[in-house]
Amino acid sequence: MVNGVGAKSKRQGVTNGVTGARQFDTREVIEKFIETLENDMLKLFDDFYRRQNFEEMKNCAIVLQDFNGGASVQAAFVNQHQFFIDRSNLITDEIGGDQETWIRLSDPDAQLPGVEPGLQSLIDEVKVVVQEESAIIKRAFPYPEQVLAKFVQRV
Repeated sequence: MVNGVGAKSKRQGVTNGVTGARQFDTREVIEKFIETLENDMLKLFDDFYRRQNFEEMKNCAIVLQDFNGGASVQAAFVNQHQFFIDRSNLITDEIGGDQETWIRLSDPDAQLPGVEPGLQSLIDEVKVVVQEESAIIKRAFPYPEQVLAKFVQRV
């Protein structure tokens, strides 16, 4: 007997008192655990965001920084923002403009058209959203410049 386990039992797969012939891939188990942990942390981050608990958001973001450099938490934060959700649903004729505008744009001698009111409205809204979100980003992330850059790129 070695450490309370008989030689015969040891050959049958008994280690540290655990019996059975389990066949599993350790790497797969660890990867699944990490994936579950990351998803749970992302959910916690989102819950804290909804409650405006910036300290706990930052704690989650610090942990998630170790998972792929924080890309998952940054993407989750940026992609869930209402501004992008609302704008992705917005499809209007304003985007194409009218035929007269296109004719003026194709004429190099024509005076350039002014800023279209819909575009100006969008620019004003983007300015307000970026200012508001930059304050949140600074409080909720260990590396706010990375998140702000992704946020602005998405805009």
